[in-house]
Amino acid sequence: MVHVYIVLDTPTAIFQPLSTVSGRVIVENLKPLNVQSISLKVSGKASVKFFRSCGNHTVTYKKSENYIQKRLILWTKKDDEKLSIGSHAYRFKFQLPEKCLPQFNNKIGKIVYKLEAAIDIPWSLNKCKEITINVSPSLDLTKEITLLKPITYVTQEPLNASVSCFQKNSPVQLIISCL
Repeated sequence: MVHVYIVLDTPTAIFQPLSTVSGRVIVENLKPLNVQSISLKVSGKASVKFFRSCGNHTVTYKKSENYIQKRLILWTKKDDEKLSIGSHAYRFKFQLPEKCLPQFNNKIGKIVYKLEAAIDIPWSLNKCKEITINVSPSLDLTKEITLLKPITYVTQEPLNASVSCFQKNSPVQLIISCL
């Protein structure tokens, strides 16, 4: 039985472009294991797919773009070496590119950043573990001039509840101001 875990040094972090992501891949095995290599695949990919119909004809539009795609080799077999019984930790560290967009997911597209640890076991199914990481750009609110302006939101809705101080269906106005 083999268990694989990916543990980030900052597990709750939201990473920004040019951030360093570090952690370790942990492999736990109950018997000596014939392993060729242990690797970590880092990927950040945007993909979009949608359809447009005109009469009986439907056109599919799709596109994908990679922001980061690399494989880090954390351990390789030497001669007839086997992975000994126990828990083994393999450190990793990489930097996100400057031009990575924030993660995003909706019905026509997504941007996802993943880490996938793989244990290459000859003549067997490889053991894998995958996690996603949060990526978001840094935002300096002091440099966004539009955020410095006060805003006011006004709405008027009928009140459809029986409240003692209002008549039923009488309009209620709500004003919210952020200064």
